[in-house]
Amino acid sequence: MIASGATVLAVDDDPDDRFLLEQAWRQAGIGNPLRTIDDGPGLVDYLSGSGAYSDRTRYPLPAMILLDIKMPGMSGLDVLKWLRAQESLRRVPVLILTASTAPTDVTEAYRLGASCFFIKPSALDELIELLKAVKNCWLRFNQFPEI
Repeated sequence: MIASGATVLAVDDDPDDRFLLEQAWRQAGIGNPLRTIDDGPGLVDYLSGSGAYSDRTRYPLPAMILLDIKMPGMSGLDVLKWLRAQESLRRVPVLILTASTAPTDVTEAYRLGASCFFIKPSALDELIELLKAVKNCWLRFNQFPEI
């Protein structure tokens, strides 16, 4: 179980998708703080505690990551590969949340260590329903390793 105060990071390059995710997060009644990041290099900086993210009090390590895979520059799959190569971060659960339905993306995400693969709903009510499932399964009942 993740403590209600533990931070969850969401990484998505689309500002509209980030806005919808934040709205759905609140409407799903999830008490964990959600921080959004707009690209892969930003997530690497956050997780590395470098640059603007050096203050771990303000930018704590996340208990879980929601990751889009179709991003310019450093894709979500590139980020996942980097993340799983970091000894101190490799156990952070990564839930893929993407519009991609390509079987190759699903296979590659799991090969690289994704915890699960969700297709991003386009309707707000469906996104809320998905996040309620994440809340119950991943944040409430799932047991996580120490990070």
